[in-house]
Amino acid sequence: MSCWAGSPRRFGRVEPRQRAKALVHGLLADLPRKNCWTIAEHAGDPNPDGMQHLLARAVWDEDAVRDDVRGYLVEHLGDPAAVLVIDETGDLKKGTGTAGVQRQYTGTAGRVENAQVGFATKPALATAMVARALDAGVPAAWVTGEEVYGACPGLRAALEARGIGYVLAVACDHLVRAGGVTQRADALLRCVPARAWQCVSAGRGANGHRHYDWAFLRLDDGKQVAQHWLLVRRHQRTGELAFYRCFMPHPVPLAALVRVAGRRWTIEERFQTNKGLVGLDQHQVRRWRSWHRWVTLAMLAHAFPVVTAVTEHARHPPPGLISLTCNELQHLFAALVAVPLADPDTDCAGRCGGADTKPAPAPATTDDKPPPGNHEARLPAVTGWPAGQGARAAAPPTLPRHTVGAAAVACAHAQEPGEESGAMNRER
Repeated sequence: MSCWAGSPRRFGRVEPRQRAKALVHGLLADLPRKNCWTIAEHAGDPNPDGMQHLLARAVWDEDAVRDDVRGYLVEHLGDPAAVLVIDETGDLKKGTGTAGVQRQYTGTAGRVENAQVGFATKPALATAMVARALDAGVPAAWVTGEEVYGACPGLRAALEARGIGYVLAVACDHLVRAGGVTQRADALLRCVPARAWQCVSAGRGANGHRHYDWAFLRLDDGKQVAQHWLLVRRHQRTGELAFYRCFMPHPVPLAALVRVAGRRWTIEERFQTNKGLVGLDQHQVRRWRSWHRWVTLAMLAHAFPVVTAVTEHARHPPPGLISLTCNELQHLFAALVAVPLADPDTDCAGRCGGADTKPAPAPATTDDKPPPGNHEARLPAVTGWPAGQGARAAAPPTLPRHTVGAAAVACAHAQEPGEESGAMNRER
């Protein structure tokens, strides 16, 4: 992947860099579960020790790799009018030995569960992360988040000091000051006339546009250019209310505030995609450093299909063809780049699964047979699919005509596409 080009200098030795590439390839492969065991098998390793060493003890700068991923995304997706969405996610856990695990509320389950959520308060983490992103030059005009962030005066003050607008949810009993009086947010509804409500879409959802009734009240005295408002959302059928504290460095229409508020749900989609596509929550590690490194490499793996999908959409596919999704690009990458290594026991390519899922081994031969245990010597026969060569390599899949262009995009974004990939079924 092109974002990997800036990462070699983040590793003190070539071994952890190659191991990290193998882990990222495993995260993008079609594996039923993604952890050190399955990814080690995919890379052709006899055990997960190398992958576990990479996450726990190897010397490399995971924070610099994270910054490289951020720079790669800003280069391709950066927008001065962008909205930074603050949210958290949790990983459900069975035991209590993993860092950050305890019984706590997690949105993943929607209830109090044994889960791994975080290692500091949510507003403190959000303030630090937003400051780090803005200090690094990430272009953004707005920030949005749920109630726990809207209730934090330190986060709101930090954003106002930087001139960044925000639309942050608050609870109905959140105290706001308007007209020299401090009162609950829901108490201000008596100041909203019936004609003030406007029907505006908060963006598209699974069932089309999400229309709500909206109204907003100014909280400051109106003497400053920057403005503070209370935004109120009302469900058209149930009458359920939601409240948002808003700051605008300069006046904007109501539709602009609604658009920012509606972007908050996109982070939930990204979390689910990241977990399902690259195994964000399947790490099976105990220590904080291992978890941090896993998440960093998972974000690197996820960045590739996201940027490639946006690039493909910008090229406007021919009429009648739908735009490629991240899931389709991941499958293309797994088929064209993350090719299974040859199994040293059967000498044939195979994926994780039962023995009946592997192709029959090639006829026995001593021609160009690599020495035992030398997995790297098998790579040239697996990666390039040259005509008439690579008898032990899996044949490339037959792709529909309309996917050829996307396959070229996937390969164009992949540096050294044939290295360190494969999945084998081993008895442990």
